[in-house]
Amino acid sequence: MMNEGMLWLDDNKDRSMEDKITRALAWYKENYGPKPTMCFVNPEAMKDKVEGEVEIEGVNIRAASFMQPNHFWVGTAAPA
Repeated sequence: MMNEGMLWLDDNKDRSMEDKITRALAWYKENYGPKPTMCFVNPEAMKDKVEGEVEIEGVNIRAASFMQPNHFWVGTAAPA
């Protein structure tokens, strides 16, 4: 569950998925202040990754069926 977040679109075919996510994370940090803790992506973005959790810059990247291709929902996780 995400506490607050931002939806990011990057459909540039010349960028890798990791680069797209890294750019989204940087923009979030620059404009919202706190470091994001999670990012939801379309399952296709994770198709070549090993099962389990993936992290980029300490941010948990999770596949979510509700996410459209090339969209990234970046934010902070709600407290448990």
